[in-house]
Amino acid sequence: MKRLFRRLGMGVGAIVAVPVLLLLHWINRRWQRSATAMIARLGAVDFPGLVVDPQRVGAAVNLAGRLARTDQTGCLARAQLIWLVISWGGARPTIRVGAGADLGVGGIAHAWVELDDQVIGESPAIAEQYPPFDRPLLT
Repeated sequence: MKRLFRRLGMGVGAIVAVPVLLLLHWINRRWQRSATAMIARLGAVDFPGLVVDPQRVGAAVNLAGRLARTDQTGCLARAQLIWLVISWGGARPTIRVGAGADLGVGGIAHAWVELDDQVIGESPAIAEQYPPFDRPLLT
């Protein structure tokens, strides 16, 4: 029964995250700097007593990304949402951005969240695939 509630909790979290994720994705495509500043201000809000499991948040937001079909283009929006929810839980995660060796025309960059040097919601080897830039996007 406990396992069922955990699965339902992640599913419900993912369903709730879909519209937020789509909104962040849309805002990022139009006004990325404004979106990052807005997320930083929202992350400063404190919710005492909110208990957050970072890996479950990452899994729920990634599921929302698949449901919203933003898998390939929505990594920044997913990272921002994961960062925001974990920040509300009192932790201080970091959004990292990295790029593959072929970042030239048509190359791919990627954004992900780290907390205490642990990758959240991604493969732990993501930094090898997309070497991160020196400065994190949000801390």
